[in-house]
Amino acid sequence: MTTLTVNEIPSADIVPSEAVLCVGEIITLSGPGTVATWDFGADAVGDETGLSYTTPGIKMVSVMVEDPTSLCSSEGMIELTVNDVIEAPVIV
Repeated sequence: MTTLTVNEIPSADIVPSEAVLCVGEIITLSGPGTVATWDFGADAVGDETGLSYTTPGIKMVSVMVEDPTSLCSSEGMIELTVNDVIEAPVIV
């Protein structure tokens, strides 16, 4: 008799501290607690514990999670909106 083991797919949910931020503002991302590979985009500074962007726009953040025991994997993705900083006019 053959035994079949079905493993759970690891969670790849990403939860940002803010979904809308300004250039240079730092946010954090809560995500998977297992082995994870993050992709924050080209103009990202930092990591999931302290992340900011140097240009405005819609930013895609993705994470690939793999369970090292079962080798099951999953991917999660979120969209962040990064607004330009509007500086107050200088009155002379």
